[in-house]
Amino acid sequence: MTGIEIVFSVIGIGIIIGGFVYAIYDSYCQSKDYRTSRKK
Repeated sequence: MTGIEIVFSVIGIGIIIGGFVYAIYDSYCQSKDYRTSRKK
């Protein structure tokens, strides 16, 4: 593998992991907001 291929693969993996973590975090925050708004 060349340096460019390594860089692109690392960026691609980072985007996949980052998007996955962001989706989980976003859904967690939404469910938390939903629970707190239901109490009011």
